[in-house]
Amino acid sequence: MVSLVLAQSCFLLLSTTLGYATDITDLPGKLQTISSQYYPSIADIGRKVWANPETATEEHYAHDIVTSFFSRAQPSRFEVTPHAYGFDTAFKLEFVHRPAGFSGEVPTFAYLAEYDALPGIGHACGHNLILTVGLAAAEFSRQALIDYNLPGRVLVYGTFDEEDKAGKSQLLNAGAFADKEAIYMLAHPSISSSVSPMGARINAVVKVKEESHTLAVQNAYKQLVIAKDLSTSLPGHSSTISPVSDIGVYAVNVVQTSIQLGVTGVTEEGLNSTLYALKTNGPTFSKVTYTLHEDANGIAITFTGPGGHASEGTQGALSFSVETFRALTTSNISDSLSFYTPSNTSHNEFDITVDLRTRYTHELDQVRDYVHNALNNGIPDSITYDLPYPALEVHPDLGNWFTHVLNTEPTFADANDVWSVISVAPAATDASFLQNPTIDETSYELLKSDRVVFHPSFDICAPGSTSCPFNHEPEFAPMATTDYAFAQAEKAARAFAYATIELANNATFLDSVLSITRK
Repeated sequence: MVSLVLAQSCFLLLSTTLGYATDITDLPGKLQTISSQYYPSIADIGRKVWANPETATEEHYAHDIVTSFFSRAQPSRFEVTPHAYGFDTAFKLEFVHRPAGFSGEVPTFAYLAEYDALPGIGHACGHNLILTVGLAAAEFSRQALIDYNLPGRVLVYGTFDEEDKAGKSQLLNAGAFADKEAIYMLAHPSISSSVSPMGARINAVVKVKEESHTLAVQNAYKQLVIAKDLSTSLPGHSSTISPVSDIGVYAVNVVQTSIQLGVTGVTEEGLNSTLYALKTNGPTFSKVTYTLHEDANGIAITFTGPGGHASEGTQGALSFSVETFRALTTSNISDSLSFYTPSNTSHNEFDITVDLRTRYTHELDQVRDYVHNALNNGIPDSITYDLPYPALEVHPDLGNWFTHVLNTEPTFADANDVWSVISVAPAATDASFLQNPTIDETSYELLKSDRVVFHPSFDICAPGSTSCPFNHEPEFAPMATTDYAFAQAEKAARAFAYATIELANNATFLDSVLSITRK
């Protein structure tokens, strides 16, 4: 592997020190020309997928519009496999260019496309743009390989259900991503342009089952109080805990924007006084509102607040309801206090999903055990866990090279969109199952990985915006269909195609990048 210092300037050095197999000095302009031919139809797919959001494993429209486009509207450009690997909404596109007389192994470049939406808030994570980038990058790379007569294989994996059940892990187990010598790429929309790691993640499902509805609600909220208080004492690096109440419209990694909690045995005046004190005691709940109304069981409180990504730890509607429960049960406001859920007062089981995250894979067991010991206090009927997501680490050479190109090549560089390599993990991703990194647990250096997985994020917050919502906030969805967002997606796709052609054209550079998988 080239040194990090060399990697930062290898874009400038490769052409003079290592030499190119083919003269590709006109590559930036050529990619702009190719983009003008192919991008409008790809962007149209991305906009249509945005307008028809489908949640995990239900992405039939997205699957069909892509496979139909490449099978019928634009035949012969790619070999199309619908329902790939036995999954209804997975697909695969493949193109191979082998120049006449070339008998060696062709390098493989695979783009990972996502297209699932979030329950109730549509494409508030912008996966329609991930799909757009993957398809466009494949088109640009395909045409450039032909134009320069370079050997190469271009793949697009249509990966379903990133948000819920780790679709890429399911595909991996079914035989996808078999080529460990491929370079796998995915670009995610966000509110800044960067190359960053992704954290490790696991969800705990805490089931509280009691003889009565009110006791189930009360004990579930006792668990929510414990979970909320753990946030400042978790082991590991940058660890977070974010509970989600499994009632109404919810997703495991989305902060809920609305929660209802019913209270009996208290006057509206006393309840309103408690809520007002919480609301005005500092800025914690400045963005949360509440309304009260009487129903047949008592007083129902509707909390409304900001949504967001579970990794953010947003103080939203559920957090305010937990603090309301705490304040009421620790005060002397009533001797006959009880709680209920206004939407359903008959059930006696209350489930809580607790989203747990930490920076490094090896720390996830520590976090899980710490939380398990705190919550396993005799109240839950059971505590179970879903599939743990490993962390995704930044490939140092590729990350530094990519950001250097985006900041210095005139067809990419933009003073309003400066790229950087950062150490903060803003979220988690199921692309980490492909990488499966091994790090030094003392220095945290990436030692090896099963595959090269490159996962940058690109900014879709338009210049001049006073503020922009983060992924999973409801307001992110309209951002993901703006002209600026699609212009940024086009640039990300061109940058991926630029990387593909540079790597296909320079065996030394390619070997350097792939060396992390050969240790």
